[in-house]
Amino acid sequence: LLAQVAAMVLAQHLQEGWTVAIGIGRTISYIPDFLVLEKPVACRFTTMTGGLYYRPLELPYNLDVLTRLAAISGGTAYYLPLPTFVSEPATRDVLLADPLIQRSLDVARRAQMAIFSVGTVNKMALLYQAGLLNERDIKELLDFGAVGDVLGYFLSQNGELVPASIHQRLLGISLDDLRRIPLKMLVAGGQDKWQGVRTALRMGLADVLITDELTARWLCQAKED
Repeated sequence: LLAQVAAMVLAQHLQEGWTVAIGIGRTISYIPDFLVLEKPVACRFTTMTGGLYYRPLELPYNLDVLTRLAAISGGTAYYLPLPTFVSEPATRDVLLADPLIQRSLDVARRAQMAIFSVGTVNKMALLYQAGLLNERDIKELLDFGAVGDVLGYFLSQNGELVPASIHQRLLGISLDDLRRIPLKMLVAGGQDKWQGVRTALRMGLADVLITDELTARWLCQAKED
């Protein structure tokens, strides 16, 4: 249902010449199943993080999502041919210093719209299921008080980036880059994401929230408290 509503909002806003930046997420991966446009739109879809990783067949893959969205809309897909995480911070530094990679990231930075979700901090998290995080990473994140992640950046309940070592190995745009995108749509629901969704909203990372009724009620109650 969340993906269906997100597809409707995307269809209502999508314009000629737009770039739409897409995040990783199970719900996000279903948006192409529901996207219906009255006519082709000359637009571009890109990813906000690296997306090359080991993937069991049941897990979504952001480059597949880009391809499907581009095919349905009549637009194009712009891929960032990098992993989400690398093994060493030095490798990340070298890659991000490359002008060609920065040019690829600039495509996402200049997007008119972003669609993303919030991840959890447990073994059901997509990043864990895809083998990008291990049990040691999960323990470290929980010890630091992480309540969820946005684009691989793990956040505390107070809206701060936790000092976890994995951030030194992450490839993608920054949270400040995301915040500067004019229209940001957060698609997430479920009790295990309540704290993460609230944190993302408090940080100004989303303009539009697509969520379920229970999450919406909890957010309203939490705001009153």
